Amino acid sequence: MENTKFLEMVRGAIAIKQVQKKSLARKCRVTRPQFSEMIHGDRPMPKEVKYRLVAELGLESCMAKIADKEAI
Repeated sequence: MENTKFLEMVRGAIAIKQVQKKSLARKCRVTRPQFSEMIHGDRPMPKEVKYRLVAELGLESCMAKIADKEAI
């Protein structure tokens, strides 16, 4: 099961930035159905897809905050 906070953050960023999921799926080099399953936690998300999502959605600073909280 994927990290719930990460998936919530991704889904929220997609909604706020109004990014089309099909374009994100293409940039992550997965099919639209696979992408949908990944962001809803129904399919494991490869690290490469996570890195691309963080970069495409500009979530680098958010990821650092989550990592800091988890380290405590």
